[in-house]
Amino acid sequence: MRLESSRQWLDPIDRRTKDGQLAFANKRAEVWWKFREALEPDQPDGSAIALPADPELRADLCAPTWKLSARGILLESKDGSSGFGNLRQRLGRSPGKGDAVVMAWSEGNAAAVSQHNAWKWERPRQRRIV
Repeated sequence: MRLESSRQWLDPIDRRTKDGQLAFANKRAEVWWKFREALEPDQPDGSAIALPADPELRADLCAPTWKLSARGILLESKDGSSGFGNLRQRLGRSPGKGDAVVMAWSEGNAAAVSQHNAWKWERPRQRRIV
């Protein structure tokens, strides 16, 4: 998946942290950071996200470290490809559960809207029985 096509769910103005101070070096950093922001309990009405009591999922979500690069926030890579960290090597396993939850959350709203719009325009017309 190309980076440009995977950003469809984000508004171009939204490609910064909630406070608008920092940008993101890549899509992965952006999605994980926004998930972190969505989990903050200090929001009005708290967080709308409810996670299951799964220690491995919690460990996966807490494991990645980040740094501020010239391009913006950079998240530790899973395989060392970003030049910053190697999460699989550090954990001794892949953070699959955490990745799955974050990616499902990030595309969830766009997928729901897309499906709703497809249904709205593609549903068959109802015939009147006289």
